Amino acid sequence: MLSLASAKKQKVLVKDLNDFMDVQIFSKIAIGTPPQEFEVIFDTGSSWLWVADKDCSNCIMDNTFSTQNSTSYNLIQYDPIQVNYGTGALWGKYGEDSVCVAEDACVTDFRLLSSMFNVDLSGVQADGIVGLAPAAQNS
Repeated sequence: MLSLASAKKQKVLVKDLNDFMDVQIFSKIAIGTPPQEFEVIFDTGSSWLWVADKDCSNCIMDNTFSTQNSTSYNLIQYDPIQVNYGTGALWGKYGEDSVCVAEDACVTDFRLLSSMFNVDLSGVQADGIVGLAPAAQNS
Protein backbone atom coordinates (compact mmCIF):
# COMPACT_ATOMS: atom_id res chain seq x y z
CA MET A 1 0.00 0.00 0.00
CA LEU A 2 1.29 3.48 -0.91
CA SER A 3 0.44 6.37 1.41
CA LEU A 4 1.29 9.96 0.50
CA ALA A 5 0.76 12.84 2.92
CA SER A 6 0.99 16.52 2.02
CA ALA A 7 2.56 18.82 4.62
CA LYS A 8 0.26 21.65 3.51
CA LYS A 9 -3.13 19.92 3.51
CA GLN A 10 -2.61 16.84 5.68
CA LYS A 11 -4.47 14.76 3.10
CA VAL A 12 -3.47 11.13 2.93
CA LEU A 13 -3.80 9.07 -0.22
CA VAL A 14 -4.01 5.33 0.26
CA LYS A 15 -3.46 3.22 -2.84
CA ASP A 16 -3.35 -0.54 -3.20
CA LEU A 17 -0.15 -1.82 -4.78
CA ASN A 18 0.41 -5.23 -6.35
CA ASP A 19 3.53 -7.38 -6.20
CA PHE A 20 5.11 -9.34 -9.05
CA MET A 21 7.53 -11.98 -7.73
CA ASP A 22 8.90 -9.62 -5.04
CA VAL A 23 10.68 -7.70 -7.80
CA GLN A 24 8.16 -5.26 -9.25
CA ILE A 25 5.55 -3.27 -7.31
CA PHE A 26 2.80 -1.91 -9.53
CA SER A 27 -0.62 -0.27 -9.66
CA LYS A 28 -2.82 1.72 -12.05
CA ILE A 29 -2.55 5.39 -12.93
CA ALA A 30 -4.33 7.50 -15.54
CA ILE A 31 -2.70 9.93 -17.96
CA GLY A 32 -4.35 12.51 -20.20
CA THR A 33 -7.75 14.00 -20.97
CA PRO A 34 -9.82 11.89 -21.30
CA PRO A 35 -7.90 9.58 -18.93
CA GLN A 36 -5.98 6.65 -20.41
CA GLU A 37 -5.31 3.97 -17.78
CA PHE A 38 -1.95 2.23 -17.35
CA GLU A 39 -0.50 -0.45 -15.10
CA VAL A 40 2.89 0.94 -14.02
CA ILE A 41 5.79 -0.14 -11.86
CA PHE A 42 6.69 2.10 -8.92
CA ASP A 43 10.49 2.25 -9.13
CA THR A 44 12.66 3.73 -6.38
CA GLY A 45 15.77 3.55 -8.58
CA SER A 46 14.68 5.98 -11.30
CA SER A 47 13.03 9.36 -11.53
CA TRP A 48 11.14 9.27 -14.84
CA LEU A 49 7.49 8.55 -15.51
CA TRP A 50 7.21 6.82 -18.85
CA VAL A 51 4.69 4.74 -20.76
CA ALA A 52 4.91 3.19 -24.20
CA ASP A 53 3.72 5.47 -27.00
CA LYS A 54 1.14 4.10 -29.46
CA ASP A 55 3.68 4.76 -32.23
CA CYS A 56 6.51 2.88 -30.47
CA SER A 57 8.40 0.91 -33.10
CA ASN A 58 9.26 -2.10 -30.92
CA CYS A 59 7.39 -1.87 -27.61
CA ILE A 60 5.92 -5.14 -26.42
CA MET A 61 3.32 -3.47 -24.19
CA ASP A 62 -0.26 -4.01 -25.37
CA ASN A 63 -1.54 -0.87 -23.65
CA THR A 64 0.03 2.27 -25.14
CA PHE A 65 -0.39 6.03 -24.70
CA SER A 66 -1.96 8.05 -27.49
CA THR A 67 -0.71 11.62 -27.13
CA GLN A 68 -2.97 12.60 -30.04
CA ASN A 69 -6.07 11.48 -28.10
CA SER A 70 -5.26 13.60 -25.03
CA THR A 71 -6.47 17.19 -25.23
CA SER A 72 -4.24 18.13 -22.26
CA TYR A 73 -0.98 16.73 -23.70
CA ASN A 74 1.76 19.25 -24.48
CA LEU A 75 4.92 18.17 -26.34
CA ILE A 76 8.01 19.76 -24.81
CA GLN A 77 10.74 18.10 -26.87
CA TYR A 78 10.46 15.58 -29.70
CA ASP A 79 14.20 14.84 -29.91
CA PRO A 80 14.37 11.58 -27.96
CA ILE A 81 15.57 11.53 -24.37
CA GLN A 82 17.37 8.35 -23.38
CA VAL A 83 16.74 6.63 -20.03
CA ASN A 84 19.07 3.80 -19.01
CA TYR A 85 18.27 0.93 -16.69
CA GLY A 86 20.57 -1.84 -15.47
CA THR A 87 19.57 -4.19 -18.27
CA GLY A 88 17.99 -1.95 -20.87
CA ALA A 89 17.16 1.50 -22.15
CA LEU A 90 14.40 3.49 -23.80
CA TRP A 91 14.12 6.60 -25.92
CA GLY A 92 11.06 8.80 -25.67
CA LYS A 93 9.57 12.14 -26.57
CA TYR A 94 9.31 14.53 -23.63
CA GLY A 95 5.94 16.07 -22.81
CA GLU A 96 3.53 16.96 -20.06
CA ASP A 97 -0.02 15.94 -19.29
CA SER A 98 -2.37 15.39 -16.39
CA VAL A 99 -1.50 12.33 -14.28
CA CYS A 100 -3.84 10.78 -11.73
CA VAL A 101 -2.81 8.15 -9.19
CA ALA A 102 -6.43 8.06 -7.95
CA GLU A 103 -9.67 9.67 -9.10
CA ASP A 104 -9.24 12.65 -6.78
CA ALA A 105 -5.42 12.76 -6.79
CA CYS A 106 -4.28 14.36 -10.05
CA VAL A 107 -1.45 16.64 -11.09
CA THR A 108 -1.70 18.82 -14.20
CA ASP A 109 1.30 19.52 -16.43
CA PHE A 110 3.23 16.51 -15.09
CA ARG A 111 6.34 15.80 -17.17
CA LEU A 112 6.73 12.36 -18.69
CA LEU A 113 8.28 10.39 -21.50
CA SER A 114 6.27 8.65 -24.18
CA SER A 115 8.57 5.78 -25.19
CA MET A 116 9.18 5.48 -28.92
CA PHE A 117 11.84 2.71 -28.83
CA ASN A 118 13.36 0.44 -26.21
CA VAL A 119 16.09 -2.17 -25.84
CA ASP A 120 16.10 -5.16 -23.46
CA LEU A 121 13.03 -4.17 -21.43
CA SER A 122 11.16 -7.43 -22.02
CA GLY A 123 11.22 -8.15 -18.26
CA VAL A 124 8.99 -5.16 -17.54
CA GLN A 125 5.60 -6.65 -16.67
CA ALA A 126 3.72 -3.35 -16.98
CA ASP A 127 2.82 -0.51 -19.37
CA GLY A 128 5.53 1.77 -17.98
CA ILE A 129 7.34 3.02 -14.90
CA VAL A 130 6.78 5.73 -12.30
CA GLY A 131 10.16 6.76 -10.93
CA LEU A 132 10.08 7.66 -7.24
CA ALA A 133 13.72 8.74 -6.93
CA PRO A 134 14.70 12.45 -6.67
CA ALA A 135 14.27 14.41 -9.91
CA ALA A 136 17.97 15.37 -9.87
CA GLN A 137 18.63 11.96 -11.44
CA ASN A 138 16.95 13.17 -14.65
CA SER A 139 20.02 15.15 -15.64
